[in-house]
Amino acid sequence: MLERASLTTPRGSWSFSDLALDPFGLIDRVSNTGHLKLTGTKSEEVVSALLALDGKVPIVLLGDTDIEMHPGDGDKTKWGFLTSGSTGKPKLVFHTLSAITRNRSNRESSSGTWAFFTDIARMAGFQVVLEAVMRRENLAIPDRDMTLVEKVDFLIEN
Repeated sequence: MLERASLTTPRGSWSFSDLALDPFGLIDRVSNTGHLKLTGTKSEEVVSALLALDGKVPIVLLGDTDIEMHPGDGDKTKWGFLTSGSTGKPKLVFHTLSAITRNRSNRESSSGTWAFFTDIARMAGFQVVLEAVMRRENLAIPDRDMTLVEKVDFLIEN
């Protein structure tokens, strides 16, 4: 089922099954403290981390943060996100995939393609990716530094 779904970004297109094989060597990039930091500028790396690293890496940090990390505990990967900062300075919060998905209903796949402008390294963007992955549906994600016109053109093409 994974092989039918895919991710397309400005840098290429990958099946979910290929991304689950860690094609970007993310596991090798885990620091000696046991965490991997992804800024979200390469959506394909974030989706690959979701598919390949959960349960294999103690902590995956998403977003631009300079927070010092220490090894995680337990056997579940902790996914770290910066909050929006709506009540002050953004804070780093952690979730497991099982916590994020526990209230998810089992919806059928529509064989559609998800497209969005939300930052993949923020909770809202990650949840869209997670929903598409769980449904085994396609994703088309423009780079966040593209202009609005470039994003729309990219999505129309894909």
